[in-house]
Amino acid sequence: MQSFFDSVPFMMGMAEIDGEDIRHLSDNFATGKFFGLNVADLHGRYVPGLGGTEARRQMWLRAYRKSQRTGTPVHFESQHVRDDRQHWLSITVSFIGMSEEGKPQFAYVGQDVTEQKRLEEELKRYTEGLEAEVERRSERIQELEQRRMQVEKLAALAQVAAGVAHEINNPLASIAQSMALLKQAVPPQHRHFHYAQKIDDCIERISQIVKQLYQLYRPETGKQEKVNLVELLTSTKSIMTTLAQTHGVTIACRWSKSRVYAQYPKTGLIQVLCNITQNAIEASVAGQTVFMDITADEETVTISIHDHGRGIPKDQQARIFEPFFTTKYGDTESGMGLGLAVSRSLIESMGGTVSFTSYEGEGTTFCVQLLRQQAGLL
Repeated sequence: MQSFFDSVPFMMGMAEIDGEDIRHLSDNFATGKFFGLNVADLHGRYVPGLGGTEARRQMWLRAYRKSQRTGTPVHFESQHVRDDRQHWLSITVSFIGMSEEGKPQFAYVGQDVTEQKRLEEELKRYTEGLEAEVERRSERIQELEQRRMQVEKLAALAQVAAGVAHEINNPLASIAQSMALLKQAVPPQHRHFHYAQKIDDCIERISQIVKQLYQLYRPETGKQEKVNLVELLTSTKSIMTTLAQTHGVTIACRWSKSRVYAQYPKTGLIQVLCNITQNAIEASVAGQTVFMDITADEETVTISIHDHGRGIPKDQQARIFEPFFTTKYGDTESGMGLGLAVSRSLIESMGGTVSFTSYEGEGTTFCVQLLRQQAGLL
């Protein structure tokens, strides 16, 4: 029997409650091996003498007394520090009777489950990682589905817009030609000549709207050419300076390199930057500064336009790139709501992206990202 007792791979033995402690009576070889002691040295040892803490002693006492009280085996898990490592023990204790001295005695069976715990923890982390990845991919699928719906909506809307633009363009051309003849017939010194100029300005405004409607359907970015994006920012600043001065706003350009070259359509890029800069100026108040920055990482070149204006309300941000959606209703600068829709259409046709962050009362930052593989930094 002793041979079997010592040959089993798990811990076995007998112990008794002695006052407020637990004393070992007999233990097998596996128990001695776990505690780093000979079996004979275990006899008569109390829990503190085996490296047990006060909290662990109290936990063991509760389990032993529960088994005595219920008359059934009690299973519990306990931690034990050995060789500066935390080990987990899985233990079952059973009340077997009272000693001649009236002390409750118990049989115990234990097993070192440290490796099992490690594997369980590893599996838990792996499962949590998988769940997180599934959640990320689900969110990405949802984003792509929303984007697909937006693209389909934009395509349908753009087709309608192009049709409307075509219908407007023909009579507009006739109006423009007729107006040119009328201007020739009215001398500049005539007291009503300024009305002719006002009509000319309105014709140009309508012409620009028609052009934007066409660009929604079929973006025309212009020819590819080698562009220094730093010079492009400077040109944009020059174009927008008059509008900025009208609003009492300053434009500041910032970059870390004096030459940032890219192979992109210059005309299309300037149009996009002017659209975004105009919005930034109109969102600002007198005395504020609109910042235009160029940064680059290993994959992209980013042009950022930042204002400290009123910001875009959170409930409107999801619609900001929709055609004909504008946050300027009631403003003196109110427009058709085509600028950002056209800008994104143009940049995406170049293989880039347009994104933004905005906080009400703090301002807005728009970022135009161009692929680094198409840009050469010097």
